Amino acid sequence: MKNALRLGDRFSVELWRWLDLLVEEAVNDKVRLKTRRHIKDVVIASFYNYRHKVYSVRKDFLGPKAICERFEIPYSHFERDYRRWIFWSTEICDYLERISLRPVSRLVDKVE
Repeated sequence: MKNALRLGDRFSVELWRWLDLLVEEAVNDKVRLKTRRHIKDVVIASFYNYRHKVYSVRKDFLGPKAICERFEIPYSHFERDYRRWIFWSTEICDYLERISLRPVSRLVDKVE
């Protein structure tokens, strides 16, 4: 897929697979397959946005219009169908950050 953001390296493949499973569990069964695929794309873009903000403290790497253009999502549907998935993704990223930074901080304390 030419529009994909997924990195194919050995470190991120498991993350994207895990995210796909989380999205599948969270999405209503009545959601169309195409919309479900777009939700996964929005979630991945949101992960990149989160990472970009952490490193650069700037605006999003991809804003809503850019996400819609890149993944061919009708912008008129964005607020209704996809905005909440950006918030959902941010919650997941915050959780991952919390659980990963504690062990790192313990290691840093031991080194100091």
